[in-house]
Amino acid sequence: MGRYNEILSGRFNKALTKLLGMKGPAPAPQLAGDIGATLQFFTGVETRLYEGWDRFGAIFVSAAAAANQSAIRLRNPTSSGMVAVFERIGFSALAGTIDFDAFNGPATTDLGTVVAATGTRLDARGRQQPALIVSNQNTAVSAPALTNQFYASRFTPPGNFEIILTDNQEVPLLPGDAVQFSSFQVNTGILVNLTWRERQLEESERT
Repeated sequence: MGRYNEILSGRFNKALTKLLGMKGPAPAPQLAGDIGATLQFFTGVETRLYEGWDRFGAIFVSAAAAANQSAIRLRNPTSSGMVAVFERIGFSALAGTIDFDAFNGPATTDLGTVVAATGTRLDARGRQQPALIVSNQNTAVSAPALTNQFYASRFTPPGNFEIILTDNQEVPLLPGDAVQFSSFQVNTGILVNLTWRERQLEESERT
């Protein structure tokens, strides 16, 4: 028999069980009917795993090539059932001034070279490999673009330029979409520093 205000999303109950070292069934099977007492606990990136998240981080490079643009794409496969959220996006030119562009939008294909994302996990307790597929390309005058250009900047190295400065600037990536970073100039190599987290979509999030 169902409970009043029954909680059907299991990952939050699992987080409570792990954080408090509890045994037995779900410790919070339903919402309070009227007024409930709460006690705020500290949580940080070390507890993301208990909330169903796996965290990854890596540096990806697309080398300069004469007369061609450089680009890096991260694609979330349509069938992955996962949501990814980019927590950090930092980029740099390998040499010279760069006009840097960031795109997102639907994508079912990768760029010319698929890059292994081995060893990118940030928490040894979680998945070792991300769901996202990473690829790069420097073999065309113009890199294949995605639907939406959501960021553009010009700067001169040395240094690293950051896109995400607050939580509200984090970039979600749902199944069937990709993000792509590219240099507007030809013959300019790019380096992108990325940190992201991934989790399974809840059933209610898939409709």
